[in-house]
Amino acid sequence: MCLTFSGWAQTVNSFNHTFNGPVRCLAISGNTMYVGGGANTIDSISHYGIAAFDLTTHALLSFNAWFNDYVDCIAVSSTGDTIFVGGEFSHTGNGAFSTPRNGLAAYHKNGTLLDWNPDPGSYIFSLVIKDTILYVGGNFSTISGTSRNRLAAYSLTDMSLTAWNPNVNNGTNIQAIAVSVTGDTVYAGGIFFEVNGGTARNYLASFNSSDGTVTAWDPNLNNIASALALSGNTLIVGGSFNAVAGGNTSRNYLASYNTSTGTLNSWNPNLNQIVYALTIKGSIVYVGGNFTTVAGGVTTRNHLAAFDTASSTTTNWNPNANDLTRAIATTSTEIYVGGSFSTVSGIGRLSVAGMDDPNNPVLPVEEIFSLNKFSLGQNYPNPFNPSTRIKYQVSSISQVILKVYDVLGNEVATLVEEEQPSGSYEVEFDASGFASGLYLYRLQAGNFIETKKMILLK
Repeated sequence: MCLTFSGWAQTVNSFNHTFNGPVRCLAISGNTMYVGGGANTIDSISHYGIAAFDLTTHALLSFNAWFNDYVDCIAVSSTGDTIFVGGEFSHTGNGAFSTPRNGLAAYHKNGTLLDWNPDPGSYIFSLVIKDTILYVGGNFSTISGTSRNRLAAYSLTDMSLTAWNPNVNNGTNIQAIAVSVTGDTVYAGGIFFEVNGGTARNYLASFNSSDGTVTAWDPNLNNIASALALSGNTLIVGGSFNAVAGGNTSRNYLASYNTSTGTLNSWNPNLNQIVYALTIKGSIVYVGGNFTTVAGGVTTRNHLAAFDTASSTTTNWNPNANDLTRAIATTSTEIYVGGSFSTVSGIGRLSVAGMDDPNNPVLPVEEIFSLNKFSLGQNYPNPFNPSTRIKYQVSSISQVILKVYDVLGNEVATLVEEEQPSGSYEVEFDASGFASGLYLYRLQAGNFIETKKMILLK
């Protein structure tokens, strides 16, 4: 059972799998989510580095490419047919480490390893697809047998290396960690100090997408940029920095820029530790990392937070992960996070958790409540397998009873039986041990009684 008292709810959904290692990346394509990291078993089944899940049923899929070391990034073609995988591995194969692939590989969605082998010979940390181009970031100095320092691009038409060459400076531990693309501009963050063979750029730069020429924009961070997110004319940057503009302006781990003018925005969430993951959806940016407070220490947010992209106001979204978060991905109705945590919102979830999107306007009409009355919402999803969620509204402190019955009227489950103050609540009904069929759920709160139907379809 999962119960949430809501303002901005962060209801943990039924996605619940046992990863025996940390998660570093998530990629959603249609109804499939690819999860990459350092696990070698999921639900006690051998899956090395990557796995795929159905987002309707939350079931583990048969896709079983093996990698002999960490998977750090995943990009999926627009058709959903090709999955590009980057990381720290040297070998891969379907159910075995049978084929050399140094840091970069491509699979068909059916699990077949593709012949494409760019062989960067080093780690890949970022993969981004924009139109017909795959952008690659890492700490390589050659790729496809051609000199390319830390950044490269491939045409998805024929999988050939393009002429695009930002030429990030060579040296020990120089890395392109994050890449994001908008229009004719490619933004790259990481650990570097020169680009284009000698132009100074500290940790963050932008390039012309046609030839890799660096733009005039120079944010001049004082430490690593490890996450980028673009929306409209706003670029959000996260990382290890605490100052920008050559140290002249304080920005602790998060900053925002106007991409039209290149100017630093006044936006300043002021975190206390490193940011590793960013995703913008609508007017909200979801942030993951190693932080425990935001707003200059005023507000507690453990490893996950959400901010208004215009005002930097901290939203009420507070999943409270108990350890590091490294990846965030969204669907139209849900938010998925990955990392090293074992609980989210106090509920056990190893390395990956899914939550309802609290900023999602497209909810079933039955789930929109008036705060001054008792209400029982239609379960969602419906039909369901094996779990579903039920929302209800309590307008004043009441003894609340929510039970499930079969079609013969036999009580089969008690979901809630306690006194509750006024507010919106949600409970999860897990019907794993029940037979398919029609069930009834009944809410009694004070003098309010209402019953609704739901269908378990296995």
